[in-house]
Order: sequence, then C-alpha cells, then structure tokens
Amino acid sequence: MRRTPPPPPSPSPNLPSPPPTQRTKRHCPSNSPSTSHADSKLDEEMSTQIPNKQEEILTLLTKVLSEITEIRKSHSDMQKTLEFYTKTCEEMQERLVALEDEKVMRETYIRNLENRFEEVDRHARSTCLEIRGVPSKPTETKQDLCGLVGKLQDKLKVNGQLNTIKDIYRIKGKPNGDRPIVVDFTTTIMKTSILQAVKKHNAANTTDRLNTSNLGMECTKSPVYVSEFLTPKARRLYFLARDIAKICRYDFCWSASGRIFLRKAVGSAPIIITSEQQLEDLKQKNG
Repeated sequence: MRRTPPPPPSPSPNLPSPPPTQRTKRHCPSNSPSTSHADSKLDEEMSTQIPNKQEEILTLLTKVLSEITEIRKSHSDMQKTLEFYTKTCEEMQERLVALEDEKVMRETYIRNLENRFEEVDRHARSTCLEIRGVPSKPTETKQDLCGLVGKLQDKLKVNGQLNTIKDIYRIKGKPNGDRPIVVDFTTTIMKTSILQAVKKHNAANTTDRLNTSNLGMECTKSPVYVSEFLTPKARRLYFLARDIAKICRYDFCWSASGRIFLRKAVGSAPIIITSEQQLEDLKQKNG
C-alpha cells in the first residue's frame, strides 16, 4: 500500500517570502546567421555609398577651388584697376596743382597788365578835364566847345589861351542826358588851375555854384560840374569810396592826379584807394 506524501509545510506568517526567480535572456552568439547577414548588408551599403560620397566631395572641392581661383583672378583684376585709378588720381592731382599754380601766375600776370594799363591810361588823362551838365547844340562844333571853355576861364578868372587846348570832344553819357565834355590841355598846369578855381568859386558862392548861367548859356539854369577825367576803374572806385565814406564816417573823399583818396578826419593820414577789396576791408574794419 502506497503512502500518501505529507503536504508541504505552510509558510510561517512571520517568515519572508522568497524572491521571485529572474529569467536570464540568452544572447545570440555573434556568429549567428542573422548577425552575419546584417553585417554583410551594411558592408555592401557602405561600399556603395562611400565612393559616391567621395565623388560628391571631390566635385564640391573642385567647384570651390574653381570659385577661389575666379575670386583670386577677380581680386587681382580689381587690384590692378585700383592701382590704375590710384595712379590716375595722383596724376590728376599733380595736374590740378600745376593748373592752380598756372592760374595764380596768370592772375598775377593779368593783374600786373591791368595795373600797367591803368598807369598808362591815367597818364594819358593827366591833362584832361571833364565838364558835365552842359547842354549840347544840334550843330555843335569844336570851336563852340572851345568858346565854352574860354567863358569858363573868364568866369573863374584863369588866364588861358586857345592854344593851351590840345583837343576837346564829347563822350558818351547817361541815357537821355547831356554828354560830358572832355578837354585835353597841353599841360597839367592849366588843368590844375581850373580845378582849383572851380573849388574856390563854389566855396565862395554856396548859393550860386557854377552853373549854365555863369557860362552865358541861353537855357534853363542847371549846375555845371568840373572834375578830373578819371579812368573807368578810378571812376568806379570813386563811386564806391563815397559810399564807404558815408557808411564809415570818413570826413573826406576826393580825387587827385587820377587817384582816389579817403581821410578819416582833419590831420589824419590820407588813404590811397587802389582796389575794391581794399574798400571792402575798410568797411569790415570800421563797420
């Protein structure tokens, strides 16, 4: 008779339970068929892709090198162009400096010529008087003008003869105005004598200055002015100098021997005016 084995003892409630059994995964050996197949496939793919990648890299490098060569060539061309323009600019700068120097020389030369011409013209006018304010006649002759000068000398009590007049004529004047008379004497002595006599007469007769009635002319009474026959440059300087004299309070402004003078006050040194720039400087200084 078989005996029934006793039942396993029941665990004690106070004893801990045994830990669960952990199953270990079996690793597939490296020389398994699946691994060999994957490796061979990877080798095949890499052997195919690497040459392609190499060709792409070589193509890209060739393209980059070609672009670098083009850039170097372009840079070389730009450098040559820059050097050309730099050289051209330097040459132009040198030419500009030379032209500036030539301009200064020419301006100096022209200024010297103008001054020499002014001296010659002033010397040619040194014996001339200008008479303004005398109406002209329709059939006026040089003899009529000489007779007018004789009456002027008589009025001013200046001794003179017709042979002291070298030439006499009218010049162009203002529009719708009487043309001035120019009297060219043989000497500056006669010219100076008449100018001094006119100044003396006008100072002594402030209410009856020299006029057409004094000269026995049958016309409306009007002032007659006698002055030096100035050059165009001196005439303009005289016009501007009188304005400066008013603005800057110069007491005296006059012409003598064809030159223009300014004087601040009695006793001060006279200033010879030679250019418009000098007048502008005086205006800035005394403005």
